[in-house]
Amino acid sequence: MEDNNASSSSPQPPHYPARLIIAPTKAAISTVLSNLILQSCHSALQQPNNVFTIALSGGSLPTFLEQLPEAFTKANIDPQWEKWHVLLADERCVRSSDVDSNLGAVKSSFTNGVGIPSAQIYGIDEGLLGSSEDVAASYQENVVKYLLDKKNDGRIDCVLL
Repeated sequence: MEDNNASSSSPQPPHYPARLIIAPTKAAISTVLSNLILQSCHSALQQPNNVFTIALSGGSLPTFLEQLPEAFTKANIDPQWEKWHVLLADERCVRSSDVDSNLGAVKSSFTNGVGIPSAQIYGIDEGLLGSSEDVAASYQENVVKYLLDKKNDGRIDCVLL
């Protein structure tokens, strides 16, 4: 016999809104992403903690972010780069100097050209590269948990995959 009340008494995970956004063409992706990031950033910086956390994937995404500073300028919005915290939604177990590093791509295509403090751009602990399990555990504890627990009230403001 199933107890229907058991599930209602256990804590439920928080609900986070997600949206699937489809750009009409590949050329429009940068504009679509920029608009999404501008909205997310502006909204996050209005909150009491006054930080913006963004998780980025690799692949072609970093190249689409090259136009982001210009989008903020055109929208007449101060991005307040010093309040940004950038983490990776996926990273390969390679050094950031490796051609396959998503962090390396994000830095070269986007963050090196703006004023986000380097201490607020979070990569993997490269000293642990011998063990992917250790790299993942360290990233979870020292980056994800840190940002969620200490900086942004348990949330990441924008995740781009």
